[in-house]
Amino acid sequence: MAKIPEKMRWIYDLLLTAAILAMATVLCTLLRRIDDGSGYVNLIFVLAVATISRWTEGFFWGIFSSVTGVLLVNYVFTYPYWEFNFTITGYPLTFLAMLTVSMMISAMNTQIKKQEKLRLETEKEAVRANLLRAMSHDIRTPMNGIIGMLDISDKCLDNPEAVRKYHKKIRVASEYLLSL
Repeated sequence: MAKIPEKMRWIYDLLLTAAILAMATVLCTLLRRIDDGSGYVNLIFVLAVATISRWTEGFFWGIFSSVTGVLLVNYVFTYPYWEFNFTITGYPLTFLAMLTVSMMISAMNTQIKKQEKLRLETEKEAVRANLLRAMSHDIRTPMNGIIGMLDISDKCLDNPEAVRKYHKKIRVASEYLLSL
């Protein structure tokens, strides 16, 4: 998934939350035409809350979608239909259960996202350290060769052929170092 700019993140999260809750509502409405029971409604909305918690940032959208889902279930899918009825037996338990599930899922997803971000940063740091080690090795090897050959050529000043040979090796090592 592409990285969304922070300024636009809340709009993305809002639109995603609205779209998933709308899809859950439409799906439950379609299923209600097939089956008059309503046991699936809460499960579909819990799935919607879990999906929203997974694909949005932070706890807010999970909790928001949980409260909105409970209100939608109460308003659209419980008798009397298209009216709020907070006196339904078990409604407070349903509300608390969906809110608790939402908070747990949001907390787990937030933790998973943090761990993933930490893992990516750790991998990036490991790659960086390996690259620096490799570059350091690639630079040190010709440098050591250059220094060593300079020391040897200093000792061979009375042999111009040996000095030329070491200067040639120094040039090759220097050109290699320059190419790095």
